Amino acid sequence: MGVCTKAAFLVAMLIFLSACGVGDAGNNISLQQRIDNYIEEHGQNIAGLAISVFTKEDMVLEIEYGYANIEAGLAIDAGAVFEWGALTKQLVWVSAMQLYERGELDLHANIFTYIPEANFPNIVYPTTMFHLMHHAAGFDDYVNSGFANMIVGEAVPALDALIISMTATEHAAQNWQPGQRVRYSIYGTLLASYVVQQVAGVPFYEYVHCNIFAPLGMHHTALLPDMADNPWVQQQRKNIMVYDMWGLQFFQRRQMLAYPTAAAVGTMSDMVRFARGFLPDKNGNSALFAHAETLSMLHPSREDILNTSQCELLHMNVAFFYGIGILADSSDGSEPARVVGHIGATAGFRVFWFIDIDAGIGMVMGENTTHGIASASRFLRFFTNEIPALASQI
Repeated sequence: MGVCTKAAFLVAMLIFLSACGVGDAGNNISLQQRIDNYIEEHGQNIAGLAISVFTKEDMVLEIEYGYANIEAGLAIDAGAVFEWGALTKQLVWVSAMQLYERGELDLHANIFTYIPEANFPNIVYPTTMFHLMHHAAGFDDYVNSGFANMIVGEAVPALDALIISMTATEHAAQNWQPGQRVRYSIYGTLLASYVVQQVAGVPFYEYVHCNIFAPLGMHHTALLPDMADNPWVQQQRKNIMVYDMWGLQFFQRRQMLAYPTAAAVGTMSDMVRFARGFLPDKNGNSALFAHAETLSMLHPSREDILNTSQCELLHMNVAFFYGIGILADSSDGSEPARVVGHIGATAGFRVFWFIDIDAGIGMVMGENTTHGIASASRFLRFFTNEIPALASQI
């Protein structure tokens, strides 16, 4: 199926939805119709797409478009798995905050309190987990970190070996004193995951399964690059192909070797479960943390949003607050909404996760097309300016 055929499929689906009564209520456009219109306008090149809009307690909208495998005619459905890419980093920061909450990790202590200094001659300034969480530890690897892609099925190196091998590269150079500059760092996150592993005393993926996936009921997400920690996901990943913007399947299905900073793979419903962990219940609690105060630390105030240093990432100005991305859009000059989340990309997959803290509305999106539905900044504006208001009407 070529791009034109895919576009025709989407248009036909939109017509079907309208015929079923999904659309305007009087003069007010519905959430479903607005998303349909957005995809019709920007999604001519997509192969497959899944979007979920939710609150803490309710699923507002779940929709799937297009194909997991165009050639086989396999549609995107609830069993489709998506590579998280950089969204995986949120697992590192949540883990760090859990250990902090338990009194096992001091966010402001030198990381050599927890890992052997002799293995990291590249770290020449006192560096803390707080620096790593805010991408302000002085590393300058940005996105082009040198991490290689791996073909599914290749052997997975241990985190210990990976961090030591990466430390010997130019991407691990500590070019500034921590706190001087914000620079998105994959190496810095990898280093933070190693600290978590050493403090926890178990492999990082085991810690995540026991302390994040299990409490949230995330039974359909894998974290190891070969997905051996979840055979169901490993099998489902074989069913979804990735496509370029011309509708051509990539010759190889690949995923990032950057375990554990970009390796998670899972269903959209599991991604929703994780994102919901950042929305407090009526008592301010979350299954992610034992105390409401810990979750509140991850919710920046408007003053925090205005005062936290930013960096440019994917043509957006992004700040990081205890590792969680601040994605507030104030391009129109208005007071920025309190929106947090992250954006992930691997070879062919794009995923977005946004939460409007004040509205209590979240949205996740996954697609199996490179350069698919829209730019990150455009999709953020779409969510920030329209989705919370439309979702609140349902």
